[in-house]
Amino acid sequence: MDGTGVTYAGEFTGGAPFAGTWNGRMAAEDGSFPPLGSCEPATASLRVQATGRDDHYELAATGQVCGILLPLGTMHQFTGRWDVVDTDVKQLRRAEGVIDLRLLDGQSDVYVYGR
Repeated sequence: MDGTGVTYAGEFTGGAPFAGTWNGRMAAEDGSFPPLGSCEPATASLRVQATGRDDHYELAATGQVCGILLPLGTMHQFTGRWDVVDTDVKQLRRAEGVIDLRLLDGQSDVYVYGR
């Protein structure tokens, strides 16, 4: 992490409300990842853009990031609550939920749950 956060990106092959590409940013409160076994406050953002159309949504989340040792190396996992901050998808305008972001050796996985 460079003091301003870490950027992550990927592509949905399917999903609700639509398939598309995503990118985002996660930043720990002090600008660096916590050591193994520790957690600290953090924020995250996520933007999903539909494939082949103009639909999108953006989420903002607050939570914590933790350093976790796995057989493949050190994983940093952000878990927090999100709210929709921008969308043109009507059913998402009042959505909220939980986000789980996992960063490991240059790879990222994002899991978003909500209603």
